[in-house]
Amino acid sequence: MCRLHKSGVAINEVLEQLVEEYVTIGEEQQVTLIRSIPQEKLIVSIDVDKMIRVFENLLGNAVKYSPKPGVISVGMARERGQVIVRISNKADALTREELSQLFDRFYRVDSARTSDTGGSGLGLAIAKSIVESHGGRIWAESENGEIHFYVQLRLDA
Repeated sequence: MCRLHKSGVAINEVLEQLVEEYVTIGEEQQVTLIRSIPQEKLIVSIDVDKMIRVFENLLGNAVKYSPKPGVISVGMARERGQVIVRISNKADALTREELSQLFDRFYRVDSARTSDTGGSGLGLAIAKSIVESHGGRIWAESENGEIHFYVQLRLDA
């Protein structure tokens, strides 16, 4: 992983701006974005460009793989010195094993997805590498016909 150029930023403002950019993309794909992002400035030390790449990957996947018409929800919460971002969309239920493999290089849930239809299979592996290089955590959960991607980062004191 190349060098990080970290600075203290309000992660909620970064995410708010990024989600706004995806509203139009979502509308074109018949996907509505619903957000629940606090107004309170939640400051984290991150390499903004790299972390934007993580959220672009998660939002892009949510738009690409959501049933149409559909809804993507983006939430953020402060929890014990951490900020947790959640991006959710409707999806077929995944097994625990499939969820654990989502972040492996070249892994695709649907073997019918080729690089023609589903990308390289590198996006989530790269996202995991970036988040972990920031001392954070990224994971996915599947429940009630939805998939939830979480990114957890340490808040600046």
